[in-house]
Formats: sequence, C-alpha cells, structure tokens
Amino acid sequence: MSRPLTPEIAIVSLTEAGNRLAQRITLEINAEHLHRPVPFTETVQQRYKSEAKRS
Repeated sequence: MSRPLTPEIAIVSLTEAGNRLAQRITLEINAEHLHRPVPFTETVQQRYKSEAKRS
C-alpha cells in the first residue's frame, strides 16, 4: 500500500517523551511531525486551516 506524498496528519509534540512517540508513529503512518513548533499558535492554526481546506 503506497502512502500519499503530502501528509494528512500533523502530530505536535511538546515533551521529549512525546517527541519519541511521534517519531515512532511517523514511521508507521504518513504524518508530519512538529516538535515544539515556534511560533506555536500560528503553526498549529495554519495546519488546521490547511486541513479544513482539504475537507
């Protein structure tokens, strides 16, 4: 089964434990991983708006 080139899921991690978990998950699924994105609010809002446009 091939994965789409553009990830449809964004995983945001804020802790080191979350970072390690997200890294493991992204090996299994097509997802974008953002660890402690800066600026946080704008980055998350932008990803959410991008997803809403695809729906």
